[in-house]
This record gives sequence, C-alpha cells and structure tokens, in this order.
Amino acid sequence: VGAELGLWLKRLGRTVILIEASDKILGGGMPVMNADMLTDLLHYEYVEIHRQTRVTEITPRGIRIVGPEGERDVNVDTVVYAVGYRSENRLWNEIKADGIESYLLGDAKRVNNIMYAIWDAFEIARNL
Repeated sequence: VGAELGLWLKRLGRTVILIEASDKILGGGMPVMNADMLTDLLHYEYVEIHRQTRVTEITPRGIRIVGPEGERDVNVDTVVYAVGYRSENRLWNEIKADGIESYLLGDAKRVNNIMYAIWDAFEIARNL
C-alpha cells in the first residue's frame, strides 16, 4: 500500500521518499507480475527508495532515518505510515456468538490478496 500510494503521490507532482525496513520494497502476497510492474513504475517515476532503513524519529523538520548509509535527518512535510495489515474479525465473532449463521473470509480470515478472498467465498458458496 505504501509503494502504491507513493507512486500515486509522485504522479500528482509530490516529492516521495519510500523508507522500507526490509531489503524488498514490496511484501509478499502480491502476484509477481504486479510486483514487477510496480517496481518498474517506481523506478520510471524516480521515486527515492531506501531499503533496510528505519524511521527512528519524527522531528519538527521531518524524519530521522537509520540505514546502510548511517543515520541522517530528512526534511519532509508529510509522513505516511503504511506498515501492513492485520486481520480484524471482532464483528464476525459477535455475530457468531449470537448464533447467526455466518462465514469468515477475506482479510477478516487472513490478510492476503483478492484471489484468496474470492477462493474463500467460492468454497463457502460451493459447500452451502
């Protein structure tokens, strides 16, 4: 999500810096062809990317980062914190506790891509 938002903001004319703690800018779960295309678009649009880097502090003037190049301050006016997803199924648990027939699927079951949500829905419908 952070890389996609960064690409969109760059295309709107904003200066974008992507900071990624791991050595890969895109996490798992994305089809390879989409990941390759997004990576190519980020490079094509000259999005600044720092891998194996962490934001250690948000300062009055921007952010402090530490990575392979060491620690440094970067002046920014906006920080977007995009660090992944977590399943949220509290509503489903409440409905189930009330005895209402319901099925858990999609990101509420496990965070993944749309293919797995559609497959879950297909399997539930097939078995009804």
